[in-house]
Amino acid sequence: MIRSKVWFPNIDKITEKLIKSCVTCQAVDNAKHKDPICVRALPGTPFENIDVDFAGPFPNGKYIFIAVDEYSRFPIAEVVNSTSFEHIQPILEKTFALMGIPKVLLSDNGPPFNGIAIKEFLDTYGVKHRKITPYWPEANGITERFVKTLKKSLICSQLDNVKLKKSLICSQLDNVKFGSELQQFLLTYRSTPHATTKKTPYELVFKREIHNLLPSISTTEDNGNVSQEEEQQRMKHKTYADNKRKTRPHNFQIGDQVLYKIPKANALTPAYDPSPYTVIEIKGTQYDPSPYTVIEIKAFFVPDSDPIIPSLKPSTHINPPLQVSPSMNLNELPEDSPQEDPAQDRNEDTKQHRTRRRPQYLEDYVCDSDSLNEAGEEM
Repeated sequence: MIRSKVWFPNIDKITEKLIKSCVTCQAVDNAKHKDPICVRALPGTPFENIDVDFAGPFPNGKYIFIAVDEYSRFPIAEVVNSTSFEHIQPILEKTFALMGIPKVLLSDNGPPFNGIAIKEFLDTYGVKHRKITPYWPEANGITERFVKTLKKSLICSQLDNVKLKKSLICSQLDNVKFGSELQQFLLTYRSTPHATTKKTPYELVFKREIHNLLPSISTTEDNGNVSQEEEQQRMKHKTYADNKRKTRPHNFQIGDQVLYKIPKANALTPAYDPSPYTVIEIKGTQYDPSPYTVIEIKAFFVPDSDPIIPSLKPSTHINPPLQVSPSMNLNELPEDSPQEDPAQDRNEDTKQHRTRRRPQYLEDYVCDSDSLNEAGEEM
């Protein structure tokens, strides 16, 4: 629009820089940068790395605490009354006693995983607590996918119960039935080959097939190629997701000023905090701007204190006309006065001129111009 009104040199670059450096525009612009997926290193043994999360709340006010092994996808799920640490501590202790103490525990930043109690508990067992980027559930994709499958199974079971009772009232779940359906789901999930590992979670943990209601032939196979299958599936999913999301690597450096994304409180909440922060640490695709750990950041363009924009006022200075006398030396002209270009004079001198001759039919006649020239010579 500005080009239709005015023009000055570098109008596009100056206008673009001025708009990008506007702090208010940067805060309300909800542009998102998507980094390529960072594939984590594969654990070498079962229950070396476990991912934990909660499912719920359910209509009866209960939650389900979930712990999934990254190597085998073996799930552990227990019904709890709340998400406080005192309710999940016995489950973690029982898991460590049954499967061994893991090296890494991955969780989100919600309660109770951001408290002092779980930090002291994990430090006692020597477990490294790794938190994902806040408000970015994709980073805990293994448990998120398991929660989705679990909820789908429980909904189907509840609908079957409604059909049996011939009633549409299903606002509350029976505690005993809820726990029974959960255990049946776990038995089915642990005995089903996983799409990524191509083997059942039970077989990868206990090195044998699980015995269920389906007829089977007991066989023993080598699980040495599980890591290769896992690596191929992960790279396949990474390539597909990166192409679909149109990702590109970030170019942030320590010390850069950035704006961080804030949760939406109401309709007038800006997408980003207008106050810039300084990046103090970069963890792959996770950033730690001081003093908070945030979900998403974008580059901050520092506004110019005095942007340089060419003046649009017309020039009022006009050089006075130069008067040249016949005796004036052209080399002594003032510096501001225009001088003729010698090259232009040379071009004019080298121009071809037409030669004028008297027509042949006038050779026997005396013209007035000839008589005048002769008279002038006699004088």
